[in-house]
This record gives sequence, C-alpha cells and structure tokens, in this order.
Amino acid sequence: MDKSSESSIARKALRQQLLTLRSDMAQAGRVHLDTLLCQQLLGADLLQSADNIGVYLPIRSEPDLSACYAQWRAQGRRLALPVVTGKNEPLTFRVWEAGAPLRTAAFGVQVPETDETVVPDVLVIPCVGFRVLDGRPYRLGYGGGFYDRTLALPAFRRTGSVGVAYDQAETSSWAPDVWDMPLSMLLTPSRCIVAMASP
Repeated sequence: MDKSSESSIARKALRQQLLTLRSDMAQAGRVHLDTLLCQQLLGADLLQSADNIGVYLPIRSEPDLSACYAQWRAQGRRLALPVVTGKNEPLTFRVWEAGAPLRTAAFGVQVPETDETVVPDVLVIPCVGFRVLDGRPYRLGYGGGFYDRTLALPAFRRTGSVGVAYDQAETSSWAPDVWDMPLSMLLTPSRCIVAMASP
C-alpha cells in the first residue's frame, strides 16, 4: 500500500472519530456553543464589509448559525448556499433569500430552487476537524474536496474563507496535502485564528 492510500485511510478513520465526538455533544451545550460562535462571526473583521456571504445549512451536527444569518439579512447582506454540481467539480453558490423554497440535493444538503448564482465575498465553511500549521489554519472536511477546488478557482481568489468548528475539532493527527487550501480565518466558540501571511 502506498503512502497516499495510507494517508487516505488514516484521514477516513480520523474523520469518523471527530464526527462521532461532535454528534455525542449534549444539545444544551451545543446551543450555548453556537451562540458563542455567532458572536465570533458577527465580530470578525473579515466579514464586516462582505455584501455577499456564502453560508451553509447544518447537517451531521454541524454548528447552527441561523441567528447569525438572520442578523446579516437584517443588515442587508445577501446570503448564498453551496451546490454540488458534480464529482470532482467546484461548488457553485445559489442566492438564498429568506423564505425561499429549498430542495434536498447531493449529500442531503438543502439548496435553493433558484438558478441565480453569485461569487461570495466570504465563505463560512463548517469543519469536521482543523489544524493550525505554520501560522495558517487548515480544514479537514468530509473528503470530497469541494471547498478546496472552489477556493483554488481564479474567480474565488479574493474570496475570504472562514472555517467554523467546535474547539474539540482541533487535531494534530493529520497533515494537509498540497491541494488543501489554508483558511483565511478559523473561528471556534473560544478562539479566533487568523492566517499569517505567507513569507
């Protein structure tokens, strides 16, 4: 077995361990942590001037940031949800108006019925796990690579990326691969980690 296969197997096991840890969290504690995460997001400098924000609807015990979304809408911000267009393809982001109809798409994710798309100024991205390496936060996702391919697109070169996770998701048990894109910022209920500029 080559090192790439070994790394993939190790990531899969780590991902499952972190997902189990997240799903086992008590609901009352999760609500409190989501409130703290929303406070972090609303105060994050990177999001203060963003007119279009790519967000997500939670699945698999991801943080629920709906209170934050409501406040952004009240401020006149436009929100968009990610849509998977195909295997090994980048994401597109469809405009998500309040009360707009949604349908269940790939991976059980809810997406807007509209065809109107936008390139967000900032993406808010849920993390299964994360690691800070050389001053930059990296995200461990579900393994599809959709966000990494999206952030690598020229159209998204100026798009900021804000990972969100519970503190328990931090791990040093994996090393980012060459295709793993560092995040601009990583927020947990207790921490704000801003990427250091590359030397």
